[in-house]
Amino acid sequence: MAGTKQQSTGVDGQLKNEQRRFWRINANFVVSYYLYPVATRNLDMSLTRNIGLGGVCFTCDRKFKTGDLLHISLKLPNTERLIVFLGKVVYLNKHVKNNNLFDIGVKFVEAEDNNLFVLDSIIGVCASKFNKKSNKFR
Repeated sequence: MAGTKQQSTGVDGQLKNEQRRFWRINANFVVSYYLYPVATRNLDMSLTRNIGLGGVCFTCDRKFKTGDLLHISLKLPNTERLIVFLGKVVYLNKHVKNNNLFDIGVKFVEAEDNNLFVLDSIIGVCASKFNKKSNKFR
């Protein structure tokens, strides 16, 4: 799939251009995560803002550092099991509406079993439904 160009504002307020390798869909899936590796797992939960085969964006109330590793579990529609990934924080932006929250971008670096295949299937189904409703896909 072709990548997309996008502009975002970093924590420092500077505009950044991004080149994404994978398409993303705007979808709200339940995501649980914790800093990896940690002896005591302080599990946090949120909803995804967008997701693609390369990674996920969600809102959190913890200020992670770029490069931190997170253990991520996703509950996707149409599947009983959790989809588990190890991800690396690639950006952290202050939330537009609440300065105590952050939008965090996490790049998938390791996946269990055939999780990327399952994720790709779910993204395809969601994109197909989006196309039928609006006749377009960004």
